Amino acid sequence: MKQILVLLGLALGVYLILQTPNGNDEEQGPSSVALGYTAKSVKELFVRREGQLKDQEVNFRSEIYDLDTWETGSGGSAILQFNSGAVLEMKESSRLIVDYFVKERKVEVTVLQGQVKLVTQVDQNVFELIQSPSGFIDGDTSVSDIHIKLPAETPRPTPIQVVEEQPTPAPAPTAPKTLPPRPKEPKGSLSMDYIDKVIAGQRRFIQRCYIKYFNRNKGQVKLGQVTLGFIIEPSGRVNAANIVNSEIEDKKYQSCLLRVIERARFKSFEAQPIEVEYPIQMALQN
Repeated sequence: MKQILVLLGLALGVYLILQTPNGNDEEQGPSSVALGYTAKSVKELFVRREGQLKDQEVNFRSEIYDLDTWETGSGGSAILQFNSGAVLEMKESSRLIVDYFVKERKVEVTVLQGQVKLVTQVDQNVFELIQSPSGFIDGDTSVSDIHIKLPAETPRPTPIQVVEEQPTPAPAPTAPKTLPPRPKEPKGSLSMDYIDKVIAGQRRFIQRCYIKYFNRNKGQVKLGQVTLGFIIEPSGRVNAANIVNSEIEDKKYQSCLLRVIERARFKSFEAQPIEVEYPIQMALQN
């Protein structure tokens, strides 16, 4: 019988500086072909490859791949040269995500933070730079006031784990009233904290989903929670991703979140598959 792990609560304020949607909503697995290289870098330049949880510092002539996240540090800058002929200039404290759509043979770069400039003009059918919107939500809420909340870094209710249904024994007549012990993850399974960590590592892609949603609706968007359901197989792969409930009805936004979760990879384990319910909230920063 499947173990059930329900993750409850909300947390992890990650500031969302919104910038541009992918014009194409079809996402594919990461390509192993280099899409370009760093033609120049000054001071700090970092990259996080798909599947990695930490940034790596790189320098001149580092290759660029599908689903890379590139970031410049304070005082840093970089020039990214793509095979299509496109050249990007990244200013300090900037962050972007690279997408390659194999079927269309097109590279899309979504700016998550800072200033990124397209130095050369290229055909938008092969390369597109998606910039930050300057709009507002409901006329007075800036996009920079929005952040992603994930249930990762604040205390949460104890998760419910059910291995098998058993009748509840009658309490002893003289037993004192005490709280039940905190359930433990079954031996050989994955901990709640580890699952949080892996999904939090995908937050930049969750951020990009909201950027698409924001731009697609020209800033007239709704904030709220989407609860994702999925099963982690013993191999570490995600199966049966679905929308449990959602306060945001935009189907493309929901589909984008599901693709992010489906792409997440966990370490393998020996126990039964784990069923997870995971809330993701878009809220205003106080």
